[in-house]
Parts: sequence; structure tokens; C-alpha cells
Amino acid sequence: MGGQEVPSWYEIAGAKLPYHNTEAGATQDELDSGRSLVYKMIRDLNAEGVQSKDIIVAGFSQGACLAMYAAFSRESDEDALAGCVALSGVVMPAMEARIREASTAVKNTKLFWHHGSADHILLPENFGPGIEMLNRWGVGNMTLAMYPGMSHVTIEEERTAMKEFIVAQLGL
Repeated sequence: MGGQEVPSWYEIAGAKLPYHNTEAGATQDELDSGRSLVYKMIRDLNAEGVQSKDIIVAGFSQGACLAMYAAFSRESDEDALAGCVALSGVVMPAMEARIREASTAVKNTKLFWHHGSADHILLPENFGPGIEMLNRWGVGNMTLAMYPGMSHVTIEEERTAMKEFIVAQLGL
């Protein structure tokens, strides 16, 4: 990205492209590999007595992509989570098959997805197409925000909104 080296679990150079390009972002295999790690953490929590309905997955940047994929591609109604927090992430075409296959209860998981209008890593023009893709795939329970001037970071206003979302979703 402009000569800057950044660690990543998939090639993010394509993330600058609007997501009508099916070659952009992670492949389904890459997403599935990351998702399996998230699912293991959820199973571990379940084994400790924490129900899936009391778990929120969250991530920033590529982690936000993975959090959305993991939250909305779970298979059964019993797998539905309390919510998903995605900060400065994007939706990728490779997510479609698994999300379309998910149960209605899983697709009704509440999504908190916020982004910055000045993000130079995962461009803000992908936000609208990502929302449209999720809607087409049956995901529609979303809290969305675009922060003017915010780059690929979080800001206090976003963190406050995220905290309010988490408290509401967990009934704290």
C-alpha cells in the first residue's frame, strides 16, 4: 500500500477495488480458514457454559471482514450470536455462498458496521456496495455509520457507539 508493509492474512491490494470485482479480497478458502479459528474460540466459550446468543464477535479492518463472515455464515438457529462489530471492514464476494446458506436466525444477528470516510486502506466507496451485498444475501439487521474525515483508525465517538451497542445486545 504505497510502499508501506502491513501484516495481513489475505492480500489487501485488491481491497481498493469496488467489490463488483469477484477477484478482490480474500478467497473463500482463506475466509473459511480464518472462520474456523473464530468458530473454535466460540466452541471453547460454549464448552465453558457461554451460550452463542451471549457472544459478540468483533474485528477491525481484515478482522472486521472475518467477524462478519463468521457471524453471518453460521449454520443453525442455535448458532446465532448476540451480535457482530465490524470497524473499518469490507464485505467480499467470496462470502456470498456461506452467508446465503445460513439460517434466518443467523442472518438476523445484529451488525454494528462503522467506517471512516477518509479510510485509505479499505476505501469507503466499498461501504455502500457491501451493505447492498449483505441485504441481497438476507442480512439486514444493521447499525451503520460513516464518520466524516476518519481514516483507518477508531475514534472516541465510534468507540462510544460500539460500547452502547454491546451493552444493548448483551442486556447489560
